[in-house]
Amino acid sequence: MHPWIAHIHPGLRAALTAWVLARAAVLLTLVASGKALAPRLHELSGGAPGWALLTGALGMLGELGPWVLLGLAECGLLVGTMAVYHFCRKDALPQTADRAAWFLALSPLMALLVPLNAWTLAVPAGLVCLAAAAYARHVWATVALLVAMSLCPETLLLLPGAALIGWRSRQSGKTPEWAPWLLALAPVAFLTLMVFAAFGFAGMGGLSMRTLPRLAWREGLVWRGLWDAVLVLGLLAQGVSVVRFAGHTPKVWPLVTLPCLAWPLLQQEAASSAPLILCAAPLWAYLAKIGEDPGAERPMLAVSVIALMVACML
Repeated sequence: MHPWIAHIHPGLRAALTAWVLARAAVLLTLVASGKALAPRLHELSGGAPGWALLTGALGMLGELGPWVLLGLAECGLLVGTMAVYHFCRKDALPQTADRAAWFLALSPLMALLVPLNAWTLAVPAGLVCLAAAAYARHVWATVALLVAMSLCPETLLLLPGAALIGWRSRQSGKTPEWAPWLLALAPVAFLTLMVFAAFGFAGMGGLSMRTLPRLAWREGLVWRGLWDAVLVLGLLAQGVSVVRFAGHTPKVWPLVTLPCLAWPLLQQEAASSAPLILCAAPLWAYLAKIGEDPGAERPMLAVSVIALMVACML
């Protein structure tokens, strides 16, 4: 290893390498398939308050706005990859944290963030929330979760797991007594405020009750093809991982991953909520632990790269 590289923090080194290679694969796939790299902002207007305000502000930059949004999105994905490393490193070895960052960056689910949408920024914010909670940074965790909710309100499902992780990580004499309560209660109050704000604006600035995500519950046990198969297999794999690594992972991890996997399965259109799975930081830690077997790591990463490029072309 070059001496200059050796001075870089291991988390940044792992995340930056994974991010560069993964985004290069996505970029080459988009160029080869003739898809636009930067979106048109007028096609992204509306939605949750944070997303509506962001796209509206960038719209004032003219032709530069889409490229600024693209830069923010790519920086956000890099930060999210670093957050997964730090989240996993709290309870695992550095090698496992490295693999977790790679599995996130190369996940085929990243294709759901192409073209750019609110989830592209909400996913990194959700991951930062979990990583900050794991290190008893309750204020930062709260701010990150509020940012994620302002972009995609569904990220509120991270709250039970994040709150328990934050409670578990508190340090006697160092952590203020109000900090865990802030993380637990502020997102609920913010969601209430966001609903009333959407009602009060009544369409001004593209913000209204109609543009907030509407819950379209699945009617009965109706099989809807590939996405249902992916989610069911994910839930089964999650259950096996929880049992297999029960003695080596925090017991609160399933409380983060299970809602993220189950929520899309409860909706009529699973793909619209499937990016929530990317927010489940423990999921990538579980995959990293499975990849500790040298015979499994390389095939898993190879399949992830191929599936990511194929998904981006669809």
